[in-house]
Amino acid sequence: MSSLTSSGQILVGSLVTADEALLEVHTSMLLANAITDHYLTRQKTYSFPKGNADVDRLTLQHQICCLRFGGLYPPEIETQVQALMEHPDFEILDVGCGSSAVWCAQMAQRFPKVKIVGLDLASPAQGFVQHDLTTGFPEKYKNRFGIIHCRLVCQQFPDGQMLVNSMAECLKSGSPLRLSDLSSRINPTLDGLLLLIDGGGNTYGQDGKLVTPFQYDAARSIAENLENPEGHSWHAAWYAHMGKVMMNPTYRQPPEMVNETSLEVIMAEKILIPCGWAGEGIDHGRELGELMLRNLEMVYQFSPMMLSKLDDIPDEVKTALVTKGFPELTVRKMYLHLWYVVAKKSD
Repeated sequence: MSSLTSSGQILVGSLVTADEALLEVHTSMLLANAITDHYLTRQKTYSFPKGNADVDRLTLQHQICCLRFGGLYPPEIETQVQALMEHPDFEILDVGCGSSAVWCAQMAQRFPKVKIVGLDLASPAQGFVQHDLTTGFPEKYKNRFGIIHCRLVCQQFPDGQMLVNSMAECLKSGSPLRLSDLSSRINPTLDGLLLLIDGGGNTYGQDGKLVTPFQYDAARSIAENLENPEGHSWHAAWYAHMGKVMMNPTYRQPPEMVNETSLEVIMAEKILIPCGWAGEGIDHGRELGELMLRNLEMVYQFSPMMLSKLDDIPDEVKTALVTKGFPELTVRKMYLHLWYVVAKKSD
């Protein structure tokens, strides 16, 4: 079942070429020798529907991140990455690679001689060696990887700090670690680097300030609440309530979590992504706005199922969050907030 060509190798259940990985996005993408039925199968159920819809959503999410961040990783660290890729034992770990493993596949195309390990949900039927990530990474992962990439995983992990701590331990001295929960820009060095991207949990307006979400008032009637006399944002309220369902209550902002490790934060940048409009002064803004609107439309479609888990607001309000929230994106200019952090391994 394994194959290896000049287009690169990815450890995803078996070794496959980057092209094969892109063609087989409908299959389980988790890895031989390293696999985990990890965090989302033990203590918490995976929030998003699985199958083709999830592949489409994750692929779209990948396009958005590459456009907004300038590529598979920030161009500011190109020198470090290229230097590290010259090491014969250089390996990359993608934590939460998703069912499409598209970041892994594209990194394999760019760096065909580098082994890439992708971790995500795995079914026992796949016959992989399984490991629960809530207990930390396997011992053989310690001080092993040059780049560790982890995008939009920490906020759903039962203990985000433990995950960040564990990834820091797996970062190889003198190589970069890439996580997708944080945001940063760094000067070229050969120190090990951590890149992390994850959600900030807030909605921002055209002026760059926080948008005030609609808030249910139990002292008012349902009809009065639905009138929303203050004119506060239905979408921001939907986003906040979805966060209650999806985000672990102990989740902290990525820079805070990295600061608790032995890593040194080089940059911690708040990134705004336009939703349904071009944004202001943003490269590829129009395309980003359209892609983000499509992405949000997918999430809105299955959000009623997730919002049904909440017991602090009436069903009529849950329905309004969906039916009023998404249309608001076509008339009100707003941004979604992500963190991008870069940290290095301290001496």
